[in-house]
Formats: sequence, C-alpha cells, structure tokens
Amino acid sequence: MANRSWSSEALVLSLKTFGEGHRNALLLLPDTEHSCKLVDAAVFGGPKSKLRSMVIPYHTGEVWIYSNPIKNSNKISDFKVTDYRIGLSDNLTRIWCAAFAAELAVKLKGNIDWQIINSFLTGIAVSSESECRTALLRFLWRVISLSGLAPDMEHCCRCGIRISTKIPETDCLNKSVSAPSYGEKNFYFVPHEDSCVCSSCLDKHESAFSLSGESLLYLFAVQNLIPKISRELNLSDQAYAELKDFLFYLIRLAAGSNFKTLESCDFLL
Repeated sequence: MANRSWSSEALVLSLKTFGEGHRNALLLLPDTEHSCKLVDAAVFGGPKSKLRSMVIPYHTGEVWIYSNPIKNSNKISDFKVTDYRIGLSDNLTRIWCAAFAAELAVKLKGNIDWQIINSFLTGIAVSSESECRTALLRFLWRVISLSGLAPDMEHCCRCGIRISTKIPETDCLNKSVSAPSYGEKNFYFVPHEDSCVCSSCLDKHESAFSLSGESLLYLFAVQNLIPKISRELNLSDQAYAELKDFLFYLIRLAAGSNFKTLESCDFLL
C-alpha cells in the first residue's frame, strides 16, 4: 500500500469553510516542468490553532498531507511557511492582483509555471500600485508564452514581412543583449486569425488589437531578457493600454472564460 503521508512545496490559493469552523484549502503544488497540480485538503482546528494560522491564501511553504484513498480525501497535518508575503494585505491593488493570479491558476487547471506565479506574488507584495499593474502584464505574457498560445510577434502572417531587425544594445536594455528595432509604427493582432499583420495588410474595417513599437519591445524584453531588465523599462500610458487589452484577451482565450476578479475590480487596472 502506498504511503498515505507525503509532503511537497505548496502555495495556498484559497480557503473555504465547512462543518463546524473547519476549512478546506485549495493548494497549488509543483508537478512537471512549467506545470503544477491542484490539490484540495482539509484544515482542521479551531480559530486559535497554529496550523490554521499558517494555512492562509498566498502563503508558500512545505506542506505535509495525509491522504485517505478510501474516502478520496486529503488532510493537512502540518505546514511550514517559507514566504508569508505580508505586504499583499496592505493594499487593494496588491490583493486583487494576487486573487487574479490564484483564479488564473485554477482556470488553467494548474497548467502554470511554479516559479513564475511565486515570483509574481513575492514581487507585488513589495510593489507600488503602478508597479503591480506592469508586473501583472509581464506575468500574463510569461504565462501565455509558456502555454504555447503566444502569436508570432515578428512576422506578418499574410505577406511574411519581418517587422523587426536586430540592432546593437540600447540604453534601456542590458549592454550585452541585442534588442529588436521595430520599423512598423504599428503591428496588429487579428483575433479571428489568431495572428499578427502589418499595417499594409490590415483591412481598414477589420477588428484588431493595435500594438506600437514600444509595446512590441516590451514584450520582447519580458520574453527574452532577464526579469531585472524588463522591470526597469518605462511604459507609456498608450503602450500600457495596448498591452492590457491584448494580454487580457489572450488570457481569457487560454482560460476559456471570463474572470470573477476582472468583473468585480477591473477599475483597479
């Protein structure tokens, strides 16, 4: 018989109350490369119990679980927190971003990179509101890229023209890395083709997301350069608006539905 007691790294996504004050925790556990798994586990104990005070949303740590295969149930026997992220509760934008990330992990059925979601939560716990908003864009693009849903951002799908060329290092990027120069003033993502087109190929009556050279450069930095570089890039209001519309469209597509967190607090973005 398999050992019923086991341990793993875990991120607490949410809690629900059941019975006489007990709780059920939804946990995200690392599984394969770039993917995790979701596990439900009961948390027993009164309001003053040490275990209950440790199993809190957005805490990450080592969890010990007892599984009962007959009842098909799990129970948390211990949880050693390694990252409390106390700062998340200090600001509405921070807690909303964390709640959105948790909902995204659930909607993707755990198909999300363990390091990316944990780094995102740790980062926003000490970030300003504006930093949280741009961090969310970077988080979404990394999730979309690793899921294989990112469109080709360098070629027009109709004429095949390459809209970027390599140039030497720029002031905003690491001196040792070449960045793309975007000759196109605007590039367009066409939803019904799930692809990008240049301005010459776009029909004037066609529905599309406009992406400026600044937006494209930002996506390149997030996808190809170390996080420190993309964090330091400035983003204009126009580019932020473009990327927000584009990335939230793609993430809704990946999730297959809308998000409750977006419906309730979209004004925070």
